[in-house]
Amino acid sequence: MIFGKAGFGGAVADFEAAVSAQDAKRSGKAFVRLQETFGQARESELLDGGPRLAAVLEQVPPAPRAVVAVLVGACVERGADAERCAPGVLAGLRWALEQAVAFADAWAATGGGAFPAPDGGEPGPELVERAGFEAAVGWSTLPQWEMAAVAMLNHPGVRRAAGSRGDALRLLGAVERASGLELKSLAHALLVLDDEPLVALHRTSGTGYLLRISGIGDNFQLHTLLADALVGGGHVEGHAPSPQETAVCRETPGRWRPWAPSTWSRRTAN
Repeated sequence: MIFGKAGFGGAVADFEAAVSAQDAKRSGKAFVRLQETFGQARESELLDGGPRLAAVLEQVPPAPRAVVAVLVGACVERGADAERCAPGVLAGLRWALEQAVAFADAWAATGGGAFPAPDGGEPGPELVERAGFEAAVGWSTLPQWEMAAVAMLNHPGVRRAAGSRGDALRLLGAVERASGLELKSLAHALLVLDDEPLVALHRTSGTGYLLRISGIGDNFQLHTLLADALVGGGHVEGHAPSPQETAVCRETPGRWRPWAPSTWSRRTAN
């Protein structure tokens, strides 16, 4: 085959065409070029390439699929449209989690022992023999799917479009319980709250505050931004976080949007 245009954009076009044609040899060559040319890609190539690669993810064989998903995530981190890229990546994440659950079950059923570290590479013969190829690939590529999925879930629009993340959390919990493997970044991303009402009661002053929060992923972030809104805003007494501490908690994609001050009486708070 004579490849098309040079650079990352050309590699994307060649890979897209080869995958659609189910040409394994051409796909393999284009797959290598994707990785070789990504570092020198122009912004326009990344903006265009991310959604195009995401659109063919499902057609890519299981092992290289995770690598392509990571490239899609890297495109999103550099400006590609996360909402266009997310459906393919999140579908791949679900597949990998399902296969990882199957891997854990098969590992326990074939003698157990310490679980192999998922290293992102092609699974070895022992793993394939004990669990089957797809289950072994799903397990081995979990860290790559975590990276790709977190890149998508960092965007509020993706989280809103994804709706309930209960299934992914359930599968993630099953993997952790069976194997002890923790994917903390993915768990935090799946638990982020958006557009959620929050009632904060201050017993000392007998007041209550109604707020709405978005982009909140953990209790430390919540406590820091709540203190900034209520103490820093002069509504209650206490120690307000520094501007630097608040800024760190605001840097995660998403937003904190308080309805302040919406205050209730002492009787209501008590």
